Amino acid sequence: MRVRLVGLGGLQVMLTASAGMALAWFLGLAWQTALAVGLIFSLSSTAIVLQTLNEKSLVKTEGGRSAFSVLLFQDIAVIPMLALIPLLALAGGGSGEDAAASVSGASLVSGLPGWAHALVVAAVGAVIIGGSYLSWPLFRYVVRSGLREVFTATALMLVIGIAALMSLVNLSPALGAFLAGVVLANSEFRHELEANIEPFKGLLLGLFFITVGAGINFEVLASEWGLVLSLSLAVIVLKALILLLVVAISMFLTPALFIFYEQAPVIVAGAGRFGQIICRLLKANKIPIVVLDIELEQIENVHRIGIKSYFGDASRPDLLETAGIEQARVLVVAIDDRDRATRMVHHVKHLHPEVWVLARAFDRGHGYQLREAGADDIVSETYHSALELGSHALTAMGVHPMRARQMSAAFIESETAHEDELFEAWKEIEEGIRFSPRYSELFMKLEETLSSAMEHDWDQQRQEQNQGPIWASPEPPASGRIPGAKTDTDEA
Repeated sequence: MRVRLVGLGGLQVMLTASAGMALAWFLGLAWQTALAVGLIFSLSSTAIVLQTLNEKSLVKTEGGRSAFSVLLFQDIAVIPMLALIPLLALAGGGSGEDAAASVSGASLVSGLPGWAHALVVAAVGAVIIGGSYLSWPLFRYVVRSGLREVFTATALMLVIGIAALMSLVNLSPALGAFLAGVVLANSEFRHELEANIEPFKGLLLGLFFITVGAGINFEVLASEWGLVLSLSLAVIVLKALILLLVVAISMFLTPALFIFYEQAPVIVAGAGRFGQIICRLLKANKIPIVVLDIELEQIENVHRIGIKSYFGDASRPDLLETAGIEQARVLVVAIDDRDRATRMVHHVKHLHPEVWVLARAFDRGHGYQLREAGADDIVSETYHSALELGSHALTAMGVHPMRARQMSAAFIESETAHEDELFEAWKEIEEGIRFSPRYSELFMKLEETLSSAMEHDWDQQRQEQNQGPIWASPEPPASGRIPGAKTDTDEA
């Protein structure tokens, strides 16, 4: 979303805040108050707009994505705004200190001179930096308890604690909530947290609307209804004109921005011995990836090689959604549970068929299950390594390395030629029966074809070497015997 964030969101907030400040200053307000008014008018209600877009199924449209970009940038801009507005109030005469103290009920900085309140900004930075380093050991300890409820409660208490701390330094508790969100969003547990907190969103959203409704002063509305309606209409018209302007400018800038931010998002589910190799290859080619794993040890191992990863059960549909499966182009399934891997492939291909799914299979049967679930590419975890070792075994028996590689290629070609037939036969196998007659017949046919191909290669090898046994190498190993073969001395 960074292209739309920089273009649409940044321009909208900057231009709307400037226009609002100019209008307020023209009406005779002090520059501090005018700036605060401009910043406030640049914001919109994310909750209301997103709810409306969801109800009308407009979130995935181009207009919906653009609107979401503007709202997201506004949410990010709230953080510096909430830090700046109290300082503007102090610069205007110190009334903001008394107001903040009356709201919070207690303050750690109420007795300090005005200039000392600049230290509040340092406190905000300390919360962000300290939280970023302390959240990892905290949640690591919580995860080891194995209780998801404790995990969720810890996240909520962290938010409440930071919000309370901001109140003690004369800042808005909302700023504390945003700072906690920043800290948690930069954590390896971000996707698991978002998935666990999802059930609370409806409740908290309801409390938000109740708070807004309870804050309406109906006496002011009744006495100044004309002014209120006029200002509301003016704000709507002014913001509509500025959005139109921002769209025109961003349409001009977007092609250039895409040149800098072109990317191909990949989600890797599983950071074990298999997934780590994939992650290293993608990272070496500078392809951005999101890595998910439920084992803390694997997360730590991936961290050591400089790959960002996140804690969470990748087979959970809600976690995949928070990890960005809708925007992903490729999903690599490398988790160590065959049933969860199959369910994940089935879920993703059912809801997101445009995502290219590559899956690791444990054996031939699991590979068929993944193929039936819709996986686009399937690789057995032992297939290619066994072929490589078999090729080395042929070389050790005197076969030329080039010939050994050709035989391995012939083996793969023979398997590929009968892959579809074997899969169709496997689908007819009744549950609980390992081999059906047709499947067994086809498999034996595959073995006969493979033996014929290998025999042809062996005959060619004999003709080239023009000597006795095919395993007698013209250049024996330095020990004078086949590696691993026992001699009379060895037996003694």
